[in-house]
Amino acid sequence: MKAFQIKTKKDWCIAFLFALLVVYGISTFFSFDFQCLLLRYGNPMLTNMNQPKSYGNVIFTILVMTVLTEVVWWKKKRSVRAKSAGAAAGAALAAAVLAGYFLNCSLIVSSIEHGDGVVTSISPWGRESDVSFTEGQRQEIKKLCEGLQPVSAGEQKQLEQEYLEAGGDIPDSAELIWITYPQRYGHMFDLMVCVDGERIFVKKGYDNRQRPIVTFFEDNGLCSYFSDRNRGCREGNRIL
Repeated sequence: MKAFQIKTKKDWCIAFLFALLVVYGISTFFSFDFQCLLLRYGNPMLTNMNQPKSYGNVIFTILVMTVLTEVVWWKKKRSVRAKSAGAAAGAALAAAVLAGYFLNCSLIVSSIEHGDGVVTSISPWGRESDVSFTEGQRQEIKKLCEGLQPVSAGEQKQLEQEYLEAGGDIPDSAELIWITYPQRYGHMFDLMVCVDGERIFVKKGYDNRQRPIVTFFEDNGLCSYFSDRNRGCREGNRIL
């Protein structure tokens, strides 16, 4: 039996495509890890529920194929200029895919700019609400949620550390505001904001070590509005 040899350009193209498929197939075993890694650095309002898929697999495949190409060119004694150009092209392509991921995340979250989201529910975490809101109140809450801005990096680090030290779970005292937006750019978007006392946060998902990824936001009036409305509705219900 003759040993398989790569001689012609056609043979090299077939070998390259075969290696490409094999590497991408291997990357699928690490899809969850890639998704968790990218989730932390995506849009602060985006959770794993609406996160775009496969970008991590593509980046991994590009980088591995770049390394394999460099090894082949080194054995074939290609010029330094050619090898440098190949490495630069691979790195640039991987960076472009990563930029595409961030752009896709931003486009998905940009659904809030259309103002056509529907407030699915406003209720305590994990149970049904005992407070009712008028349509006007729900729309005002929606606008406040859509206008949230992340806290500073230093404050984010401190609040996240406190959250993890407290157990890393959403407390029962938190109120969940769930707003759903129509599908755009191939994805629906669900804005899921938690309000717990003076804290406003979005639980994005979990990292590779199964630690929660939580983004905190500055209070733009949502905390006080929510507590005031909540208190007023409860007192109204007791009177009734």
